[in-house]
Amino acid sequence: MLTEVLTEVLRAADASLRRRDPVGARSLLEGFARQSPSEARAPLFHLMLADACFQSGDAAAARRSAVNALTLQPDWFEALHLLGLALSDLEMLADAAKSLERAVALRPSHPRALANLAAVSRRLGFLDRAVSLYRRSTEIDGVGAIAWRGLAESLQAQGIHDESLIAWHRWAALVPDRAEGLLGLGGAYTRARRWNDAEHYLSEAVAEPNADHRADVLLGFVRRERGDADGATEAYRRGSARSPQALTPTVASSLLLPPVYASLEGIAEWRRRFTAGLSHLEEQLPKFLEHPECVWDLDWTNFYLAYQGEDDRELQSRYADFVGTLTAAAKPDWTVAPEIEPTPNRRLRVGFASSYFRRCTVGAYFGSWLTGLDPDLFEVHAFHFGNEVDDITGSMQRVVANFRHVTSDVRRIAQEIRDARLDILIYPQLGMDGRDVTLSTLRLAQIQCAGWGHPVTSGSSAIDYYFSCEDMEPVDAPDHYREQLLLLPGLGTAYPCPEVRAASRSEFGLPEGVLLYVCPQSLFKIHPDNDQLFCEVLKRDPRGVVIFCAEPGQPVTVDFERRLDRALLTDGLETTRVLRQPLRNEADFRAMLGVCDVLVDTLHWSGGNTSLDALAAGLPIVTCPGRHLRGRQSAAMLRLLGLPELIADEPSQIPALAIWAANESQNIRSEISRNRQRLFDRPEPLRALEQHLLAIARNS
Repeated sequence: MLTEVLTEVLRAADASLRRRDPVGARSLLEGFARQSPSEARAPLFHLMLADACFQSGDAAAARRSAVNALTLQPDWFEALHLLGLALSDLEMLADAAKSLERAVALRPSHPRALANLAAVSRRLGFLDRAVSLYRRSTEIDGVGAIAWRGLAESLQAQGIHDESLIAWHRWAALVPDRAEGLLGLGGAYTRARRWNDAEHYLSEAVAEPNADHRADVLLGFVRRERGDADGATEAYRRGSARSPQALTPTVASSLLLPPVYASLEGIAEWRRRFTAGLSHLEEQLPKFLEHPECVWDLDWTNFYLAYQGEDDRELQSRYADFVGTLTAAAKPDWTVAPEIEPTPNRRLRVGFASSYFRRCTVGAYFGSWLTGLDPDLFEVHAFHFGNEVDDITGSMQRVVANFRHVTSDVRRIAQEIRDARLDILIYPQLGMDGRDVTLSTLRLAQIQCAGWGHPVTSGSSAIDYYFSCEDMEPVDAPDHYREQLLLLPGLGTAYPCPEVRAASRSEFGLPEGVLLYVCPQSLFKIHPDNDQLFCEVLKRDPRGVVIFCAEPGQPVTVDFERRLDRALLTDGLETTRVLRQPLRNEADFRAMLGVCDVLVDTLHWSGGNTSLDALAAGLPIVTCPGRHLRGRQSAAMLRLLGLPELIADEPSQIPALAIWAANESQNIRSEISRNRQRLFDRPEPLRALEQHLLAIARNS
C-alpha cells in the first residue's frame, strides 16, 4: 500500500523520467529514501529507482534496486526486464539472458523484451536464436525500429545479406531522421561489400541539410575501397569543412592511399604524398592540441601503407607519436598504468583486446591464445569492441569467463581495460581498426604487447613487446620494430585445420585440360612487381591459365585488370588467358582452391590465412621470401611441411618453379597430406607464449 506522500514522490520522479531527466529523478528518490526509509521499501519505489539509475548510466545501482524490487515482488515482469538490461550493460550476459528469459516467459508477446533478449543472445554468439527472437518482435510490432535493426545486423553477421538489407530498409523507413536512415543504409551496404549501392545512399546522405561528417567519412572510405582516390579525397575534405574539429576527415585527406597502384612509379608518388601529409599533420599539431579531446573520435589506420613493400617503421612511429601526443593531452592519467595491489600466488592477469574476435583471419589465428592458456597460471580477460559477433565470438565467450563485449567509444573501452587491472595486455592485431590504433597509444596495463595480426610495427612507444613467428622473421627483424621482438615457434598459434569439401572445376566455371595457376589474394596485396611473373608463367606454359579473385564492376578491379593487361599485351599474350573468380564464402573459396594446380604467392606480402586455406586443400604454393615478416609467411609454412623445394631464392625463379609444381601437383599434394599435422593444431606455440608471458612479467 503506497502512502500519499510516496505516491506524489513517484509521480514527480516519473515526470522527471518522461522529461529525460533521470539524474533529477534519482536525486528525488534517493532524497526521499534518506528522509523516509520505511516508506521507501515499496517494490514500486525500488523499480522506479532502478529505472532512474539505469537511464542515468549507473547499471550497477540499477541492478541493486531491481534485485530489491524482485525480492519484495518476485516474478515481476518490469523488474526482471530492467534487471536484464542492467546486467547486459555490466557485461554479465549469461545472467542478463536468464533474467530476460524469465521476463519473456511472463509476457511472451512483449516486443521490447523479445528484442532485448535477442540483443543479448546475439552478443553471446547465438545468432540463430537472436534472429528468431527479433523476427517474433517485428511480427508483433512492425514499427519497432530497434528490432528491425537488430534483425538486420544479426542476419548480416550470418552472411544472409539480401534478407538483411530488406530489414535495413524497414529500419530506415522508421527512423524519423532521413540523414540517419541513409547513413545506416550506406553502412549496411558497405558491410555487404555492395559498393555501388553504398555510394548511392551515402551520396544522398551527405546531401541532406542536417548531414554530419560521419557520412562524408564513410563515403570517403567506400570510394577509396572502390579505387576512386580523387572522389574519396573530395568526401574527406567536405567532411573536414563540415566539421572543422573532427579529426578523422582531416587525417584521412592527408594520409589517403589507394588499394591498387598503376605502376611502381605510382607507389613512389603516393608514398611521397603520404609522407608530406604526415608532415602537414605534425605541423598542425599545436592547433589540434587546443581541443585534444577530438582524438577520441579519430577512426583511421594506415592499413594500405604496409602493402607498398617498404620499411614502414619510421612512418608508423611518427603517426603513433602524433596520436599519442593528443591522447596524452586529452587524458594525462592514462599515460601511466593503473596500479595493481600485490597478491601472493595469484594467477597472471592477461588481457586480449580486438574488434576482430569473430570469424576472420584474426579469429582463426589468435582464438587459441584466448582459449588455450593454462588456467592454473593465467586469468584471461578478453575485450571485444567490434560490432560484429558470430559463432566464433560465442565460442570464445563460453571459454573465457572474463569476456566483455564493449560496444562503445574509445574512452569506455579504455576504462574497461584499465579497470581490469591487467598485468599484461595483448593486441593480437594493430592497424586494422582506428580505435585500436588510438588505444595502443595509451598505457592501459603494466605491460603491453602486439601480435602480428597486421604484420607491421605498431610504431607506438606504449607497446613494449611484439610477438612474432621465429620461422617467418629475417635475421635483421629487430630493426623493423619499435617494440622489443619476442619470437614463437611454428605458426605462433594453434591454428585449427580448416575443413575443405571436394568440388569440380565445372562448379566454378573453370576449364578442363589446362593448368590453373591461382593467385587468390586481395588485389591490394598484388604488387606491380608480380605482373611480369604472371606473364612469364603464361609465356613458358602454353597450357597455363592464371586466376585472380576480384569483385566485378568496381574501379579497383578495372584498375588492376588494366595494369595487368598492359603487361600481357607488351609480352604478346592473350588477355583471355587470365580468368577472374568472384569473391566467395569460406567453404566455396577453399573448394575452388582445391581444383587448381598451384598457388602463385604474392611478393612483398605473402599469403597468411589464404596460404593456410590452400594447404588445407592440398594445393601446392610457390613463393619467394621478402624483406619483412609479411612477405615470408608462406615460406615458413612450406618449411614446416618439409617442402623447401617450393621456395624460390629470388623472384625470377618463381615462373619455372610454378610450372614444375603444377605438373607435379599430385605428388606434392600427397606430401602436404602426410605432413599436415606439422602445421596445424600445434601446442608448442602456446607453451612458448606462456613462457614469454611469465618471463616478461617477472622482469617488469
